[in-house]
Amino acid sequence: TLYLSRTDLGDAGRPQTVRLATESDVPGIVTRAAENKQTLFEIDPFWEQHSDADARFTGWMNRSLTLRDRDMMVMGSPENLNGYVIAQPASRLHFPPAHDITGTGVIDDYYHPDLANPTVLANDGEGATMLLRAAEAAFADRGMGAAFVVCPAKWRSKIAMLDAAGYETAMVWSIKR
Repeated sequence: TLYLSRTDLGDAGRPQTVRLATESDVPGIVTRAAENKQTLFEIDPFWEQHSDADARFTGWMNRSLTLRDRDMMVMGSPENLNGYVIAQPASRLHFPPAHDITGTGVIDDYYHPDLANPTVLANDGEGATMLLRAAEAAFADRGMGAAFVVCPAKWRSKIAMLDAAGYETAMVWSIKR
């Protein structure tokens, strides 16, 4: 798994096609997350989905809506959600204690159908990039100066989109088999 990062988050603000998520968006987020998990599984069986994954993720998304340290954003109407991104602060899961993490944001829960094919980016990644830019704007609004995106090393289309958006590999997380 790659952690791709960028330090210049710009000041363009959130794209108008992206809005803050509400409770009515959770079913659509869960549906898109299931698509994301299927792509992850196609990339590597390590990411096999648990039978309770959708129910657990629904609970987590509803809980996340109440957390003030993150921004949950979506594209599209609740009935036809095109994608989602969650911009959250870095945690000790991501960095060892010696590092100051206060100025770093993490994008882990993030999906748009532009990324559905792990080898070929659809629509030049337009929708996925808009969600990414919205997350960057949310980080900048919170005074964060850096962001990183968690991405499987074999998800070539997502890596290409992130590379085009100015991200570089900062860290590699490996599975010992």
